[in-house]
Amino acid sequence: MPPSIGRARSGDLPRVGENARSTGLEGHLLAQIKELSKQLDQERGVPLPGQVWEEPSQRVIVVANRLPVTPRRSKETGEWIFERSSGGLVSALLGVPSIEITWVGWIGIDVPLEEREELTRLMHQQKPFKCVPG
Repeated sequence: MPPSIGRARSGDLPRVGENARSTGLEGHLLAQIKELSKQLDQERGVPLPGQVWEEPSQRVIVVANRLPVTPRRSKETGEWIFERSSGGLVSALLGVPSIEITWVGWIGIDVPLEEREELTRLMHQQKPFKCVPG
């Protein structure tokens, strides 16, 4: 029986190439999802197989074409500003505050190589969705 959404473990994710053909992009996204799942397991102290869960936790990883926010540089300050998308999925998930949501997708703009690390760090800090540029 497959694990429930709230109890999925990083080891439960399919490996690249299993049960489906994958392109380079699909493989890259699957690798990012698996790594994020491992990080979440570590942060939450997910029990090893056979151990009992004290409190079930729920999380969702959304993989989409675009992230729920689009960054741009402020003309006045030069700081990164994030504008929330008005898309239906974004709006729907804003109403579910009890679930931790990580969003993987395209950042929506071209970012110079020397600025990507900083912007990726800032995207990870976004609320209510942690954003992972892919």
